[in-house]
Amino acid sequence: MAPILTDAPTIETVKIPAHGSLDAEGAVYEALDYLKRSWEFNNSEVAGLLRVPPTTLAGWLQKKRVPVGKPPFDPTIEAVIHLLAIHRSLDAMFTEAENQEAWLTTPHPELGAAPIDLMKKSTEGLVFVRRYLDYVRGRGA
Repeated sequence: MAPILTDAPTIETVKIPAHGSLDAEGAVYEALDYLKRSWEFNNSEVAGLLRVPPTTLAGWLQKKRVPVGKPPFDPTIEAVIHLLAIHRSLDAMFTEAENQEAWLTTPHPELGAAPIDLMKKSTEGLVFVRRYLDYVRGRGA
């Protein structure tokens, strides 16, 4: 089951059913690790989406903590939050990871490209895909 995340950027304490209540750094690590496993992304792919060196991501995963800090968040943490929100939306829309992957990799006329390509391009691409998913989920499509 996917971690239950509050809407970003107000992450403080997140309830994760299998693990109880964790602090924000541990909760964000759990969510990022779940995303990585469910989408079968390697460290380089996740680091590329977040625009961080793979060594930075590896350090977070090794320590099992993502240094969230307090608002206002730095751009890297904002990217983490947007990526987790995209994952949360897709997890709510599609129960199978294969369907989530298909949605990410298929070009959508409304977006003008495959979502994953927009997400890889820039932080603005992450925000655009997140807002699109929020819109689609909000109208019940």
